[in-house]
Amino acid sequence: MRAKRVIYLAVVLIPLLAGCKGKEREIPPPLPIKGETECRIDGMILLNYPGPKAQIHYRDGRVDFFCETKEPFQIYIQPGRRSEIVAFYVQDAARIDWKDARGGWIDAREAIYVVGSSRKGSMGPTYAPFRKDEKDKAVAFMKRYGGRLMTFDELIKWLEGRDE
Repeated sequence: MRAKRVIYLAVVLIPLLAGCKGKEREIPPPLPIKGETECRIDGMILLNYPGPKAQIHYRDGRVDFFCETKEPFQIYIQPGRRSEIVAFYVQDAARIDWKDARGGWIDAREAIYVVGSSRKGSMGPTYAPFRKDEKDKAVAFMKRYGGRLMTFDELIKWLEGRDE
């Protein structure tokens, strides 16, 4: 009797658990910015402001947009938030028009950033994201606008005060 129960549980539970695992791995794609898309922090209409934008997708299906790239990092470093986030996108500064940023979405965790440049976003100084495999574009940006280059992990450590 016990062997039948174990077999039954294996037949029923393994497919269910496999299905759950597959759902967690499913990463939602970036969403386009629409005319009415608002910043989660301050309600600003994204398309009304210059510079790269960001979006965060949560496990519960919510999506928050940000009118620049510094704000979402403040959300990301809050205790307990990382486990809620399934996708974090920023716009590649090499692939957007700074004055009218549309498209060019890349995974924020796979990007490199120019921090401290003279180039302004919607709220003043912002981080300029670039694809990791196009470091030459980030370096060219730094030569023109200043700043320093940081990986995602370096930026997080710096924001958390672990790398002064």
